[in-house]
Amino acid sequence: TTLTTTATTTIDSTTRQCLKILIDILDNVTGETHVVEAMAMKKGTTAYLTTYAEMYSAAALANFTADVSGGALRIRATPASANSTTFNFVRTSLT
Repeated sequence: TTLTTTATTTIDSTTRQCLKILIDILDNVTGETHVVEAMAMKKGTTAYLTTYAEMYSAAALANFTADVSGGALRIRATPASANSTTFNFVRTSLT
């Protein structure tokens, strides 16, 4: 996913109970990078999120939240700038 906004955007979702993703973020204008792992789970309509193993070359390129919408657990990103920012991720989800 490539964004050019600071609006909060869903970067991954699942109908499963939990989700773990490794996120690699690149600011296509400055070349700065940011890598973080995130784990989320849901209980009913409440989502829980933790981020860890976070590294970045200068500053964090995004903040992350989780929510439940329509029964789907979503991990959402809010980019730190409106620069063209690419989010690549690898997902692990369990039933």
